[in-house]
Parts: sequence; C-alpha cells; structure tokens
Amino acid sequence: MKSSSLVSAAYASLMIVVGLSSSASMCDAANAPTHLRGLSSSWHTLFWAPCNKQSGFKWTLDKATVNTFNSAGGIIANTNDDCSAAQGFQTNGYQASSYLDKWVAAGGSASAFELWMRPRDNQQQWTQAAIDQFYKCVVQTWPTTGENPPPKKVTGVACILDKGSANTCLSTPPAGYQYAIMNGPYIMRGQLQPADFPNIKANLRFGEMYEPTFMGSSCNGGTPVDQSKAITNWLHLKSGFQWGSWGVPMIGNMGADCKTPYSNLPAMVTQLKSDFASHSDLSNLKNLGLYC
Repeated sequence: MKSSSLVSAAYASLMIVVGLSSSASMCDAANAPTHLRGLSSSWHTLFWAPCNKQSGFKWTLDKATVNTFNSAGGIIANTNDDCSAAQGFQTNGYQASSYLDKWVAAGGSASAFELWMRPRDNQQQWTQAAIDQFYKCVVQTWPTTGENPPPKKVTGVACILDKGSANTCLSTPPAGYQYAIMNGPYIMRGQLQPADFPNIKANLRFGEMYEPTFMGSSCNGGTPVDQSKAITNWLHLKSGFQWGSWGVPMIGNMGADCKTPYSNLPAMVTQLKSDFASHSDLSNLKNLGLYC
C-alpha cells in the first residue's frame, strides 16, 4: 500500500474512534443527573437551605459566582397541607422566590434553577401526592412581587437525618426525582460516605462544614482563605478516600455555629474551588451548599 493510502486509512480509523468517543460523551452528558452536567471546569450546583430563623436568601451573589455554577438549587421547607407556613419557616413559595430572584439578578438563568422539597421535620412522606402538595403550595404562595415565575417542576427531595430526628431517610422518592440526605452536624465526620449509610440510596450527601470541629480557629472571624483552608485540610485528611461528586460541603451564616459572612460568598467560592482543585482526592467536589 502506498504511503498516502496508509495515511488515509489511519486518518479514517482515527475519525471513527473520535466519533465514537464523542457520541458516548454526548450521551453520557445528556443522561447525567442535572447536578453533574456541564463543562468539567464548572461547578455543578449552588444549593441553599433556608432555616426557621430568617425569611429569605441573603447571601451575596455576583456574576462571577453565578458563572461558576451550572445551576442553583433551592432546598425549600414544605408548608402545612393547607399551604400555611410550618415550623417557623416562611411559605415555600416565598423561600424559593427569594433565591430565584437573586440568582437571576446576578446573571443566572431561571431555567437553571432547581426546586427541591425538604419535608416537614419527622415527616417521611415524599410520595407523589406529597410532592404534588408541596408544588401546589409553592405556586399558591408565590409572592406577587416576585420577579420570576415559579419553576415548572420539582427536581428532588432532601431528607434531614438530624440528631434527635425520627427520620431514617430509607424511603426514596418516586422515580424521576433526585434524592439527597443532610445529616448535621456529624455527616462529614465519616457519615458522608455511602458506605456509612449502605441502605440509603442518595444522589447527594450534604455535609455541614460550619462546625468548630472542621473550621477550628477560623470558626468565627476567619477570612475566606482561613475558612476554606480549614475545610479543605479536614477533608483532605480523610486519607485514602476519594470524595465523589455526591459530596456537598456546606457553609452557613444564621443558624450555623461557624458563620461565614453573607458578603464573603464570592471570595469563599473562589478559594474553595482553588483549594479543592489542589488535591486529587477533593477534585470531584463540585457542589456547594449554603445554610440560612
């Protein structure tokens, strides 16, 4: 065979391999959970979980922070069945609207906003009927002053596996919904790992890093660099364990023992992204959670 023919054959073979690889990558991306889509250089989802000590989203969002993430996720506490506010929280429509409006105002896309249901405490009912009730109340209690309409669907359910709670989080939501567990303040003390809760099938596992155990001397008054380094160093010391993309470290303000000022969020995101990328065992951590 002539050299030109050899080159042509080699080129054709290469194109077949590249084509197959590209097709597989595109298929994988399309079928991946929402929080795993997007460019590898991007982080996946910026989650916010309100508490019953304040009413709306207060964290500082700027364009650079929003551009770091592919989506926003509001883990919104459910109302009573009649859509009245429950357990000290604001109505779920108000909670979700407060985050969505700030996300969009900072340059985020409304279509990239995920609505998650946090059931009422000790209420392990996330049947389709319960999710439908949650969504109905989101729409019904959506503030007329909201700058954006309600999301068109519920993305997932988050179960709170907290100290003193009767929840077991063993029941998963219906097919088509993502599932997350949040256990505080001990989940990052080893309980974040799937092996520690082998019977819980969760897409995401939230870890509350706003505890003195993890932040140490940077707990209150520490700079974004100090707090990020403390969190990173603790996670990295879990030697021999490769953190997966299911891990969602959380920082907090009101309601947290170690407070990160709301205005420090942009600097914290920049620093955490840099610090996590510097350790191969942390490089898969590309979700971040905010509490209160």
